[in-house]
Amino acid sequence: MYIENGKLFGGYTMKLLRARMTEAEREQF
Repeated sequence: MYIENGKLFGGYTMKLLRARMTEAEREQF
């Protein structure tokens, strides 16, 4: 989990963000 702009993001949110990412964006993480 991590916090961004005062909002807490859990595992589900991370999975959703990764699903929307491109291959180039995934390499940055």
